[in-house]
Amino acid sequence: MTAFSQSDEVVAEMQRTLLRYWVESTFITIPLLGIRFSIADASVIGPLALTVLAIWLFYNFRRENHLIGQTLRDAVNEQQETHAFVYHGICSTQVFATLSHNDAPFRTIDGAQESSLLGVRWLSRVLIYLPAIAIGIVILSDFLSIFWLPAVFREGHQPLWSRLTQHPEMLLSILFRELIAMGFGVITGALLWRTSIYQDGTIAILHKVADKGWSTIVAESEQTS
Repeated sequence: MTAFSQSDEVVAEMQRTLLRYWVESTFITIPLLGIRFSIADASVIGPLALTVLAIWLFYNFRRENHLIGQTLRDAVNEQQETHAFVYHGICSTQVFATLSHNDAPFRTIDGAQESSLLGVRWLSRVLIYLPAIAIGIVILSDFLSIFWLPAVFREGHQPLWSRLTQHPEMLLSILFRELIAMGFGVITGALLWRTSIYQDGTIAILHKVADKGWSTIVAESEQTS
C-alpha cells in the first residue's frame, strides 16, 4: 500500500507540474519591459505593438529619404570628387535598398560575374510588410477557428463556434477584438505601404545621380588638367 501511495503521489505531482506549465503557457511575459499579459489579449496587444513598430518604421524611412534627398540637393553644385564622396557615403549606409542588379560576389579586381537573386530581392520587399502580415495571420487564425481549428490567440483554445455555444455572451467581446485587430491591420498596412514608397524614392534618387556620373571617382591628375 505504501508503494502505491508513493506512486500516486508522484503522478499527482507530475500532473500539478504539467498543469502549472500549461497555465504559464497561456501568458506572455516580456521581462525587459516588465509586461505580462494573457494570450487571450494577444489579438489586441499584438496588433497594437505591431502598429507602433510600423509607425517607427514610417518615420525612420521618411527621415532617411528626406535626409538623403536634401544632402544630394546641397551637393549639386559641388565638384565631381565631392559628388562621388557623397554618393558612395550614402550607398554605404543602405542595407535593403539595392542599388545594383548584380548580386554576384566580387572575387577579383577585374570584375564580378553578373547575377541576380530574384527570390532574395522579393523577400527583402516582403520584409517591410511583416507587421501587417502578422496581424493578418492573427485575424485569419481566428476566422479559421470558427468551426474546426483551435483558437491560438484565445483562452481555452476551443473552436470559436463551440466556445460561443457554451458562452453566447462572448460574441460582442470577440467581435470587438476582431474589429480592433482589423483597424490596427489597416493602419499598419497603410503606414508600411507609405514606408515602401519612401524606400523606393531613396533608390530612385540614388539611381538618378548615378546616371549623372556621381558614382565616378575622378583621378587627381584629371582634375588638375
